[in-house]
Amino acid sequence: MMQSGKFVDARVADLIEPVTTFSSADPITRVIGHLRDSEEYDAIIEDADKVSIVSIRDLLNVENITTEKLARIMKQVPKFSGKDNISAAAKLMFEYRLRSVPVYNGRKLIGKITASAIAKALVASSHAEESIARIATPYPICVDASDSAAKAKRLMVDRKIDQIPILKEKRLSGVITSDSIVFRILPPTDRGEKGNLRMGRLEMDVLSLSKTRTITNEVTDTLKETLENMLKAASNYSVILSNDEVQGIVTYRDFLKLLPSAPTSETIPISIVGLPADPLQSEMAKQKFRTSVTLLSKAMPGMNEARVVIKSGETKAPKRRYQIQVFIGSADSHHSYEVSGYDLVKAFEEIEAWIKELAARHVDRVEKKGRESSRKSPLT
Repeated sequence: MMQSGKFVDARVADLIEPVTTFSSADPITRVIGHLRDSEEYDAIIEDADKVSIVSIRDLLNVENITTEKLARIMKQVPKFSGKDNISAAAKLMFEYRLRSVPVYNGRKLIGKITASAIAKALVASSHAEESIARIATPYPICVDASDSAAKAKRLMVDRKIDQIPILKEKRLSGVITSDSIVFRILPPTDRGEKGNLRMGRLEMDVLSLSKTRTITNEVTDTLKETLENMLKAASNYSVILSNDEVQGIVTYRDFLKLLPSAPTSETIPISIVGLPADPLQSEMAKQKFRTSVTLLSKAMPGMNEARVVIKSGETKAPKRRYQIQVFIGSADSHHSYEVSGYDLVKAFEEIEAWIKELAARHVDRVEKKGRESSRKSPLT
C-alpha cells in the first residue's frame, strides 16, 4: 500500500485487477449474464486495436436484448498503461462516471483499475478518520414507495445515476438500483418472448425491485467505517442517515473526490482547436496531450507554447478522417509534428509517443552540455 502523501505519484500498476473481455459481436445476453454472475458493473469489449466499455446503466436503454447490438451501446475508452498516474485514470472515471478502465502493456490487455480499488487505497493512505460528510452527495434524488420502476429507470437514465433511495412516509424504505432493473426485468431469452421484452414489466412499484438489504451509514461515521460497510456488503453505495432521515448518498465515485491533484501544466499555454463534438473522445485526446506536455515541460524549461490544430477531412462512414498538426515552442527551440487518421485517440497516442521522444532528446542535450561544461571548468 502506498504511503500517505505519495498517492499522487502512485501508478496504475499498483492497483491492477483481473479482467474478462468480450467482443462487439457477442450477444448482449452474454454480457448481462457475466455482470450478474460476477457482480461487476461494467464489461470491457476488445475489437482489433480499440477497447470499449458497457455499463449497467447503458443496458437500461436496451429495449430488446435479442435484437439490440452491443456495438450500438458500447463507448470507446482510453488504454492506460501500468506506468500511468492513478490520478489520470481517476479523473476520467469521475468525469464520465466509469467504474473501471482497462490497463495495457503495449498492445496486450493485462487488467483493469477500478474506482473501488482507488477508494480503498485512498482511505487507507491518509483519510480513514475523516467524516463521510466530506464527500457524500447531499439530498439525493429519491422516489416514493408507490412510484413505478419505470419512473426510477427514467431518473437513472436522465440523471446518470445508479441508486435511488425509496421513501415511505418520508422514511427510508429501500433502494432501487440499475442492476436490480437490468437483472430482474430483462427475461432470459429461452422464454420465447417476442417483441419488446420490457413491455408492461416496469409498471410494478419500486419496492418490488428494491434490494433485500439497504446499506446505510450515519452522517457521523468516518470514511473508513462507511467504506468497510460497503465492502462487507458488496455494495456500490451507502445511504447516509441522520435521525433516520436521508441526508445523502455515497458511491465509489464520491471517494474519488479525495484524490489529490496531480502536477499539471496550467502555467503552459495549451491550445487545442477543432476537437470533435464527442465529449469522451475529446476528453481522452485532451488528457493525453496535457499529460505529455507536463512531462515535456520538465525536460524543456522555458516552454511557452503547446498547440494542436485538428482539421476534419473526408468521411468514411461512420468515421471522419482527422488531420492534426502539433506545435511546441520555447525561447530557443520550436518543434512541429503532423499525423492523420480516422481514430482520434490513436492519433493522440502517436503524438504522445513523439512528445516523449522529444523530451528524451532534450534531456540528452542538457546532459551533454553539462558534461562539456564540466570538462572545460577548472578544478577548484
